[in-house]
Amino acid sequence: MSPGGFAAAARGRLGLFGQGPFAVYWIGGFLSNVGTWLQAVAGSVFVYDRTGSAFAVGILNFATFLPILIFSLPGGVISDRLDRR
Repeated sequence: MSPGGFAAAARGRLGLFGQGPFAVYWIGGFLSNVGTWLQAVAGSVFVYDRTGSAFAVGILNFATFLPILIFSLPGGVISDRLDRR
């Protein structure tokens, strides 16, 4: 198989991950999510160590993720209603 043929076959198997910009975008999003969840776990462990209260851990996680709930639902509605241009 020629070198160009091998590269084309590899890109075909990888699908969108064979495209550099998409792979960088996806890996960046993945690492961002890993960081978000590590922060949530570390914060929960810290609060539980300091207070010994599962309720305090629940309040922390509720307060941390509340903005996601508050802003993503109306944000989705607004983005659907506005012209994409």
